[in-house]
Amino acid sequence: MTEQSTSYAEFMDDGLRALLDLKLQKGLHLIPEHMHGGVRSYVLHGCISGSFLLSVMSNDFQNIVGNADHTNQAHLVEWSMFIHNYIPKDSHGSLEKVHSWMKFAAGENLEND
Repeated sequence: MTEQSTSYAEFMDDGLRALLDLKLQKGLHLIPEHMHGGVRSYVLHGCISGSFLLSVMSNDFQNIVGNADHTNQAHLVEWSMFIHNYIPKDSHGSLEKVHSWMKFAAGENLEND
């Protein structure tokens, strides 16, 4: 898949949530089922749960491995494919991006930071 080029509004609205949810649904089969709700909550509403998911979205490999349960450890390649192909590029890659996405997805105007 090529570089994601989606441009987002200043803050999340219901229409954008619906589009992002459709994209997520196409790729959720790649990751363990017990992580689906947490991923959807993060991408669609800015609520991140658990140190593993925070490590994954922040691209913190050392903590990804340390925080993963056995099921997630066995699916690290699939996690990488899922993030690359189905998660908005602005929502992952560093802790700063994660914090910005949390505000954006929660509906906070990023212009006021």
